[in-house]
Amino acid sequence: SGATSGMTVSTVAVGSWPGLTAAAWVKLTTNGLSNRTIVASSHFRVQARSVGGRVGYTLDSTATGGGCSIVTPLVYPLGGWVHVALVMDPAATTNRLFVNGQTAGACVGTASLGDTAFTVGIDTLSAIGGTDVFQGLLDEVRLFSAALSTAQVQSERDGSPLGVFFSSSAGASWTAAASTRTAGAYLA
Repeated sequence: SGATSGMTVSTVAVGSWPGLTAAAWVKLTTNGLSNRTIVASSHFRVQARSVGGRVGYTLDSTATGGGCSIVTPLVYPLGGWVHVALVMDPAATTNRLFVNGQTAGACVGTASLGDTAFTVGIDTLSAIGGTDVFQGLLDEVRLFSAALSTAQVQSERDGSPLGVFFSSSAGASWTAAASTRTAGAYLA
């Protein structure tokens, strides 16, 4: 039912990251839902909503660091898998929301990157609204320490993942878990 499910992911401080990308495969399964959290932090949340058997996606961000919001039209299929990615690029002062590898919306915002925790499937961090528990399925949720390019977002969607690293000690040293590429943005 998704009534209380969610997950918190801790990372090293992201203040030194040149950008942030959060991506996931999303399958919303319930019609008539207000915004339901895919991924959130203390500065933003990406959510899905459904009306009339169609799904739309939202970037809801606080004013911290000049945040901005994006709302896509309700055109995606309810019950179908959709790849959703948020790219926050402070250097370009742009945030972009991708759906199935295509830019679904963009807004100007300097995006504060001071988070050390993110939630998946529930919002217990942003204080923007309620917890908005996700109702459906989430798969391959990834956080990157860079603002991925359109080609990189499409590569992630198409199954050619960038290097994957994890922290074995929640400290500053990172251990390779698996990698298909030797250079570029890394999973946080």
